[in-house]
Amino acid sequence: MARITTTDRERFVPNRFELVVLGAARARELLRGDEPRVPANGDRPPVIALREIAAQKLDLIELRQRLLRRWLDGAEKDAKPEASVRIGPSCDVVYRLTGTT
Repeated sequence: MARITTTDRERFVPNRFELVVLGAARARELLRGDEPRVPANGDRPPVIALREIAAQKLDLIELRQRLLRRWLDGAEKDAKPEASVRIGPSCDVVYRLTGTT
């Protein structure tokens, strides 16, 4: 099992939370079939993603942009159309459902 620490990677991504988000996004890309940019050595995608970040094999700005684009595309697909909802016996109210609570 590989031992990965965030302290080594913080030189490249100073915020630990952003490191986790970017590493997870890259791991998903690897699961979808992207080729690893470092030797896999039988490691799982999250470990490979963190090793790629540490080896500076990724353009982190481009990775952030791809991640944001996927989030925005997903938000557009999840948007619900307008719906008419009957509230009481004699009143109709039209709600625009945005998918947010």
